Amino acid sequence: MRILVAGITGQLGHGLVAVAGETNWAAPARRLTAVNVLGALGGAQVAKELASDGDAPLYCYASSIHAAGAVLGHVPELPFPANGERTAYEQAKWLAERRLLDAARDGTPTAIARIGGLVGSSRSGATAKRNSLYMLADRLDELPGGLLPVVRAGRVDMLPRDEAADLLLAMLARLHAEPPAEPVIAHVCAGEAAPTTDALIAALRYRAHGRAGRPRTVRVPARALVWSSANLHRLRAFGVADQNLLVGLRYLSLDRVFERTRLASLVERTLPEPSADQLVRLAFEVPSSQPQPSRGDPVLARFAG
Repeated sequence: MRILVAGITGQLGHGLVAVAGETNWAAPARRLTAVNVLGALGGAQVAKELASDGDAPLYCYASSIHAAGAVLGHVPELPFPANGERTAYEQAKWLAERRLLDAARDGTPTAIARIGGLVGSSRSGATAKRNSLYMLADRLDELPGGLLPVVRAGRVDMLPRDEAADLLLAMLARLHAEPPAEPVIAHVCAGEAAPTTDALIAALRYRAHGRAGRPRTVRVPARALVWSSANLHRLRAFGVADQNLLVGLRYLSLDRVFERTRLASLVERTLPEPSADQLVRLAFEVPSSQPQPSRGDPVLARFAG
């Protein structure tokens, strides 16, 4: 399978996977469109040009679960409808998906892997880029009043990067062996196993042993969180880091579950179930030598020992 990683191509069979993209949520819409939309379409065009004797290579686009925008509840592995509540980043990812699905009507084998949030390697703990949950970790002491706005029953959908990569490669191997007749969409994320935001904060408080008792969560309506994360920058000037933090709040606390049924059928293995403690250890870089919370209710675990 031919692998496209940030413009670098490596050989491994017959196919293309495009994983390059603009992941700065506060980037100008023009750049988001150029990289995330035109880049995706450019990869599809390369796949068509590589076709020989009617044998078109599989083309896989690494999208994002955040193309869902502000959708709450159960999120199926299906094309998303148009929605006026998407941020510029989300809109670019959604538009790329729509254009690729249209382009696939000519029969080009196409897959869209919606990747969830990523933290460091489950093996080494190292991370390549501090985004997503790391933005909360880096700004923990700067939250106004030490308060983190969350929606009731909100979830944090993150996976260690090596586990996400293993799932993606297993999915591609299956699709390479059995090329799909129709475009395939799969969620490469934590899905129903994603821990709640409350569990994450409880694990953080337990591991920190009072060193970082913040933040405290405060319940807010979903619509208020969605609107503020997408529109506050229109009312006053924010730096890039602050804009990313605002957008990131919806990814750290919305109440929704991304379906993984198609992913499970493709990889034929037990899907990863990241714990709140694992995510805290990787994203907040709490030393692994600290005591582990007891099994069971993660909210009660902070009282252990």
